[in-house]
Amino acid sequence: MKHVPLLVLIAVLSVGSAHAQAAYMHERENWSVFNLADTCVATSRPIAESNFAPYMALNLIYEFDSKEIRVAAYLWPNAFTKGEQITMGLRGFSSRELVALPATALTDYSVKSDRALTREEQQALRDQHALIVMADGPPNQMAAQVSPGFWSVVSDLKNCARFVEENR
Repeated sequence: MKHVPLLVLIAVLSVGSAHAQAAYMHERENWSVFNLADTCVATSRPIAESNFAPYMALNLIYEFDSKEIRVAAYLWPNAFTKGEQITMGLRGFSSRELVALPATALTDYSVKSDRALTREEQQALRDQHALIVMADGPPNQMAAQVSPGFWSVVSDLKNCARFVEENR
């Protein structure tokens, strides 16, 4: 009877590990790709650096349910009012084509697109190695290096999603 608590503990731990979520983490150049519960995220800054100061970063977010990619940008504090509706623009350094997305300020320094990037918009950014991110005007701009290219980061996001789906 002394071993019953030990057996119960072993049973509880084994059930918990059977339901553990698959974890994905991949780094390429300055980008980190990882999964959360219902998304895969590619961020343009090293995670440790972003934890210290979560500013001047671009995130591409793959949503499992819709299988679409949204964009989030983290600029400087006091750049926005939470809930503010803005237009976020993405343009490659070597391109004049602007991808404009309606977005909402999540905090005073971050915005997230209200809709996903279309296939045409992804094609327009496909070969870019650096992006300019704008959020309603020049004071709210940043540049994000996309090495080895925007399409490679999108590919890494899709690899993350496949890994998580296969290991659920």
